[in-house]
Amino acid sequence: MSRPRIALVRGPGLSVFELQSYEPLLDRYDLRAFGLAQHSVDTDTLSIPVTKLKWKDSISGHSPLNAYRSRMKGQRYYMPGLERALAGFDLVHSSEIASTFSGQCAEQTTKMGVPLVITSTENIRHPVWNEPARTKLKKEILSAADYFFALTPDARDVLLSEGVNPAKVGVVPFGLDIGRLSPGPPEHKWKQHFDVKDDDFVIAYAGRLVWEKGIYDLASAVSLLSANHLRVLFVGGGPERKNLEAFIQNLGLSGIASVHSPLAYGQMENLYRVADVLVLPSLPTRGVREQFGLTLAEAMACGKPVVATRCGSMPWVVGDAGLLADPGSSTSLAESLNQLRVSPTLRSDLGQKGRMIAEQRYDKRRVSELIDQTFKVLLCQTTAR
Repeated sequence: MSRPRIALVRGPGLSVFELQSYEPLLDRYDLRAFGLAQHSVDTDTLSIPVTKLKWKDSISGHSPLNAYRSRMKGQRYYMPGLERALAGFDLVHSSEIASTFSGQCAEQTTKMGVPLVITSTENIRHPVWNEPARTKLKKEILSAADYFFALTPDARDVLLSEGVNPAKVGVVPFGLDIGRLSPGPPEHKWKQHFDVKDDDFVIAYAGRLVWEKGIYDLASAVSLLSANHLRVLFVGGGPERKNLEAFIQNLGLSGIASVHSPLAYGQMENLYRVADVLVLPSLPTRGVREQFGLTLAEAMACGKPVVATRCGSMPWVVGDAGLLADPGSSTSLAESLNQLRVSPTLRSDLGQKGRMIAEQRYDKRRVSELIDQTFKVLLCQTTAR
């Protein structure tokens, strides 16, 4: 008996860290992921086959038609040829409730008579209320979808506020490979890579180097701590790298804080094992609240305590495995970091709680079972029609 064919449509969001939760299902379903070729994403380690669609009207890597769709029609990240590519699939699973490619999936699955599942990360109510085209698109997607995977309880609440039937929503977080992301001593070569000594207290940040991630608040917080045996690692890339390096120098932290290029996804556990604490000090903005904070969950899986701000969905992700600081407050961040610095017992207790949460909530094998249960029900309903 042939396996049901399932399309995983992700557009520019195609990534190994999200799709790893679907890999355990390869023996049950014929999976294929769809992304956009113009968006470079490391999927080399992904065992799910990938198709990257291209803008056919591209000129020197740019698409005038896509620019028109994005700016004039509100159709951001249109995927040319997607409708044709979805022919023959038994279920389509897209991402986000107001994305153009989810709209394409909604229209095509309605024509095909197959189920549509949408993953939603949105944790702000009505973020596109003043964009008529996207508001209309969102309503069409919400109406067409058969089920929603909400990334967090906050995302579930947003869907319910949009009028979605609670019976059609389940909370499905990011899944992690908790075998790879696990507690363990740091390798000597990685301590050398980050210039970390045995008696250093190591604070790590991993993510995009942009203002809204709170990187300047973290640097300011570090300036309030004792510099003795202290190391701070900013690991990531982004437009603020040079400004952050200058800010670090201006604060007199050059011998303490350093900025490093991003690591490949399969190397991240080495950073977490070097660190004593992982920090994600994100700031709320008008259109974005931290929707998850993947590095928090990954560090927790490695048995490390975390510090996050009370921003978006991070308090739920962290639970009782870390400390929460006020967003935008370097003083609050410094207090939380110092609590962990002076108490090895607190670090150990929070690290153990974090590992437990990772095993119970973020293990990709558990997450894949949640996904499988929904797929089975929807496919059975389709067969019964």
